[in-house]
Amino acid sequence: MVKLLIWLILHGAHPSNDTLLHRHVAPHPKCSRCMAPSDSILHCLRDCNRSRDVWGSVSLSLWSNFFNLDTIAWVSAGAGFFGVVNHFQATQFCCILWWIWHARNYEIFSNKHIKSTQVLSQANIMAMESTRLLSKLEVSQTHIRRVQWESPKLGYKLNVDGSSLGNTGHVAWEV
Repeated sequence: MVKLLIWLILHGAHPSNDTLLHRHVAPHPKCSRCMAPSDSILHCLRDCNRSRDVWGSVSLSLWSNFFNLDTIAWVSAGAGFFGVVNHFQATQFCCILWWIWHARNYEIFSNKHIKSTQVLSQANIMAMESTRLLSKLEVSQTHIRRVQWESPKLGYKLNVDGSSLGNTGHVAWEV
């Protein structure tokens, strides 16, 4: 769930009111919590007063331009892509993002507010548990390679999807 949220943010698919308005789903771009005129991804997770309350309580050292970066640079730096923070801080940052998003949705859909101290507490518990579990795994060196679709040089490309349930010999496919 945290990785999915990070992916959505980095790909501009995060369902904030700005994004939903652009897709003709939301009636307005306003923040549902503070009524700011624009509920962008960055506003939801960093600039809204409710989010700033959480970030103001974070004990990790925030880099000097924390509130000045654009969405991609801010999330990338916080998630540890540029070595600005250590591994635990990157995990903590991502967990805080998820809990801020969770608290935002809970408030909007349940009309109940989660205090910033509780958001931060739950995020820290999640970060510590994630770090503890990951430390037990054997970590192998991975090579990150950007994958994207390329059109075939000649002819056509046929996409096929299939699945198998164990080794029972039963399979399904679709063209």
